[in-house]
Parts: sequence; structure tokens; C-alpha cells
Amino acid sequence: MIIKNEWMKSLSEKLKINFGERLSFVGLQGSYQRNEATEDSDIDAVVILKSLTLDDLEQYKDIVSSMPECKKSCGFISGEKEMKNWPKHELFQFKNDTRSYYGDLDELLPKIDRMDIINGVQVGASNLYHFCCHNYVHGEMQALKEIYKGAFFVLQSAYFLRNNIYVGNKEKLLPLLDGIEQDILSISQNWFSIEDKISTNPNEYFKLILQWCSGIMTEEF
Repeated sequence: MIIKNEWMKSLSEKLKINFGERLSFVGLQGSYQRNEATEDSDIDAVVILKSLTLDDLEQYKDIVSSMPECKKSCGFISGEKEMKNWPKHELFQFKNDTRSYYGDLDELLPKIDRMDIINGVQVGASNLYHFCCHNYVHGEMQALKEIYKGAFFVLQSAYFLRNNIYVGNKEKLLPLLDGIEQDILSISQNWFSIEDKISTNPNEYFKLILQWCSGIMTEEF
């Protein structure tokens, strides 16, 4: 298993050497940041430069390739201008799920207000709703796993809108939920242990997530 702090500090140093003052931010998000990583987890690094060119991407690719277990590397890279103009409904989750290793993310993002968070929840729920319908008709059960995985981020933001508290990971969020939302997060967390049960009756799990998505899309936050 990757030791995240050592890996990220090494990446940050290489980026500083390569990009110098053009480097604005280095951070970590995803399962490693939330202390939920498994052997199969990606390392979701966030890198922001003053400006970004294709040559920069080529250099970044070389840096990533030099890192231990480089095939696990994933994440996000951008220029400052693009971050300032990024769709704001995506930035609440982005900001709160990112731990800084270099620089200040707040300085690089536009101001995010409550309506942006509401838009993010509605867009997220509607995307899951569509994904659920499409894959019920055309897809396979493997897609259902991804739908439940994606539900966590909508649950997280919806909980914030109702309670004004951002809960950083699934383990802490689960006992704070109830009813259908607790069921959905529990299924996501325990997918591998109940996969055989799900495969014998996937309709039950499609029905559950479809019902919840519909409710979130119409909730007045």
C-alpha cells in the first residue's frame, strides 16, 4: 500500500523542481485523502499551474511515470484561469475533498455559494438517475456498483445542505444518515461482501437507487 504522505511529498518536490514559480497548487483527493484506500485504489493528485500547455502535460506525464506505483496515479491537472472559470456546481466537492500539500486552493477558486451546492446535488442525482435507467435497460450489474459508489458524493453534499456540516468520509457519514440514504451508503460500503446477494436480485437495488435519486432531484433544499 502506498504511504500517501511520502508519495505526495515526493511528487510535490519533483513538481517544484520542474515548474518552479509556475506551480500554484498540489493536493490529494479521493479515497487516499479520505483514508478509505484499498490495494486497488487510485492516487488522485491535484495539480494546478499558473497556465497549462501540452508541453506541461508531457512534463507532468514524465514526472508521474517516475513515481512509485505510477500506474495507480490518476487525478486532475489544470491552469489557474480554467479553475477560476470552472462550473461552480462541481467545485464544492472538489474543494472539500482536496487536502493541500503545496499552495492554497481557496485562492484559486471562485466563491461558491449555497445555490452552487444545490445545483451540484441536483446535477449529480440526475446523472445517477440517467445512468441507472440506461444501465437497467442496456447495461450490466457492474454499472450498478459505480452508481452506488457515486451516490456517496451526492449524499455528502445533501447532508451539508440540510445540516451545514461537511462530513469527510463514508464511515463518519453513515451513522448520521437514516432510512433509504443510510441503506444506500451501507450497500456502497459493503458491496463486495454482499455482491452475491445483489447479483441474485439486482432489480431491488436498481429500484432503491432510482427512488432515492428521484427524491433528491425534487427536494427543496
